[in-house]
Amino acid sequence: MTSRTWRIHETKGPKSLVLETLPIPQPGPGEVRVKPKAVGMNRSDLLWITAGFFTPALPSRVGAEFCGIVDAVGEGVSGFKPGDRVSNLPHPLTYAHFAEHTIVAAEALVHTPDCLSDAEGASFIFTHLTQMLGLIEAAGLRPGMTVLVSGATSANGNSAVLLAKLMGAQVIATSRSSASRARLMELGADAVVATAEESLSERVAEITGGKGADIVYDCVGGSITEELLKSCAMNAYWLMFGYLDPSPVTISWPLWFHKQPKLHIFSTLQYSGSAAMGMKGQPIAFNRAIEGLLALVGSGKLAVPIGTVYDGIEKVQEAMQTMDANAGGGKIVVTF
Repeated sequence: MTSRTWRIHETKGPKSLVLETLPIPQPGPGEVRVKPKAVGMNRSDLLWITAGFFTPALPSRVGAEFCGIVDAVGEGVSGFKPGDRVSNLPHPLTYAHFAEHTIVAAEALVHTPDCLSDAEGASFIFTHLTQMLGLIEAAGLRPGMTVLVSGATSANGNSAVLLAKLMGAQVIATSRSSASRARLMELGADAVVATAEESLSERVAEITGGKGADIVYDCVGGSITEELLKSCAMNAYWLMFGYLDPSPVTISWPLWFHKQPKLHIFSTLQYSGSAAMGMKGQPIAFNRAIEGLLALVGSGKLAVPIGTVYDGIEKVQEAMQTMDANAGGGKIVVTF
């Protein structure tokens, strides 16, 4: 019995991906075998296949996020049985899910909410959990705050707009052009700033009456950084969780000292933990965020936006190329 599986033998980006036929893996003690029905694309996937965080042992299986059906369970597993539909959590021991069969630690699984499609089930955890941890646990988002979301047309940007609005914040979203304005307003943005067409800092000052943003939620960096600094309120919380624009930046240190924002370079690994990166994690906050997320999504209060859907395991490489080109229009999913 065999299973088609995406692997890499080198770390040179999406072109390194190879669809191979391998023996179906068997679950060990505490493990579950799952047949993915859909897989979500994440920036961590690109970092993995380019050795952006660390170099994986080659050849390496690939893929962080899925929704699928339990196929078999190993010794000692309780809470899951064949036929259950499940989604997975960020977990330091599981990163191999772009395949027809995958092995997962039981502790890294949750039952997929019934209200979600398979595509949504492969999209809601890694994206929304980033914002649950970043905005709520790290930045301390409260009703009435103003949140400035850079790169709001990305999957995480869409999620940040939805969650911040749900939590009672005033949400200012950015995109490169005004073409995305209607979509972002539909998601809940109170205002949208097209950074290629107007001054971000001037618009934020106008929207906030000169106060600036209490939380700057940034996945872009690069050339927008100076404008983000100008847009900060005094003692703002600046959470940077990505760098869609990796170009070097120049900062006005006098302005930084004047406004004194708290800069937090953030990733979910700070909460989930990663032995490979020497991160112990914060299990209490991590579990609290998961429980909160499942409640919000399961009740229908928090939607799961999807940008582009591909059909068929053969499309994984194309989907990764689309994400690498920042062209997905939000979350990118491949259904099997």
